[in-house]
Amino acid sequence: MALNAMDYWRLSETLSVNNAAMLAVDIDPGKSEPLSPSNPIDGRFRTKGWDIGPDSYFESPSFIAVFSAIRHAILANKLAAILALRTRPQRAHYLWNDSSTDIPEESEGQITYDGLLRISGGTILTNIEPKLIEHTIIYLKEPDWSETTVSVDDLKAWMKLRGFLPSFYFPSNKAEGFRNSEHPRYSAKLACAVAAWENVKQARTNMSVKATVVEWVKTHGIKYGLADKDGFIQELPVEEIAKVVNWQTKGGAVPTGGQADEIESDNPAEIENFNIIQDDHRL
Repeated sequence: MALNAMDYWRLSETLSVNNAAMLAVDIDPGKSEPLSPSNPIDGRFRTKGWDIGPDSYFESPSFIAVFSAIRHAILANKLAAILALRTRPQRAHYLWNDSSTDIPEESEGQITYDGLLRISGGTILTNIEPKLIEHTIIYLKEPDWSETTVSVDDLKAWMKLRGFLPSFYFPSNKAEGFRNSEHPRYSAKLACAVAAWENVKQARTNMSVKATVVEWVKTHGIKYGLADKDGFIQELPVEEIAKVVNWQTKGGAVPTGGQADEIESDNPAEIENFNIIQDDHRL
């Protein structure tokens, strides 16, 4: 099968937020670019390589929705990202025998340093000898979304949790095999049982394996189709799934220590995109 231009973007393990949102709505970053790469929220694009003219511009309301969702997820630490912040030096102002330095605007923040500063994995080096003089960097609080990057795997997992399966990231646009709820032989019990076996790796403290599985199924079973017409999960299918998944069938006392306190689930690990940098971090 012949590849089109957008297929080659699937080689990327990470994408800028701008490109990630563009690909989700079938806009090829190799052919088009935001009118304002550092502030793409208006959803306006131009075709690369074209002279200025009405045919070289277009708007995408779908992009605005996807970009906004990704942006808010990153800012709320729901989606991991490597942030890129635009910076500028603090400017000095001179008036006769008096001098002063400017203060950050409302959209800016500042960090004082004296030699070496590390921000979000990036390093800024200066030729100032440490401990002799302090310098200040002023930065835009809003990340540069054309340089801020997300992992494709993290992005796809985040999209799956929201039931959003754009064709670029999910070419088949649906789960495969027994996980596909549209398959004529789909079994909610089978899909949920396999998911429980994959996620529950050990019993919770003071609980048996079976009881741990029961708790997991009651929490996650609805999305696999276990709920009845009233939206409730009945006890019988829960018990049947727990019996199938339970690997601790020989009985015995329930262990009281060394077991997992939390059940593994589809929820992502805790994310912290922002590290607080304080003046006492200076060298």
